Amino acid sequence: MAGDAAELVRLRAVMLGAMAGQPVEPGPWQQEALAMLRARLAEPEPTMAAYVVDAPDGVGLAACAVGAVDLRLGGPANPSGRTGYV
Repeated sequence: MAGDAAELVRLRAVMLGAMAGQPVEPGPWQQEALAMLRARLAEPEPTMAAYVVDAPDGVGLAACAVGAVDLRLGGPANPSGRTGYV
C-alpha cells in the first residue's frame, strides 16, 4: 500500500547496499522513488503491487516483494503485451 512507500524505499536501500557490499548513499533517488511508489500504488488499476512483512518488534517492515506490470507492444507469444517483473 501507498502508506508503506517510505519503508519500501528504506528496504530498497538495504537491498542495494547488500548487493554492492557497502551502504547506499542517501540522495535524490529516494524522493523520486517515494513519489513514484506512492503514485503507482494508489492508481485505481495499479501497475505495481507490494507485499510486506511487518518487523517482529512492530517497528517498520522486515521484508517486502514489489512487482510491476509493464505494457509493451504485443506479439504472437504475448498478444496483450503485458509483462511482469518482481
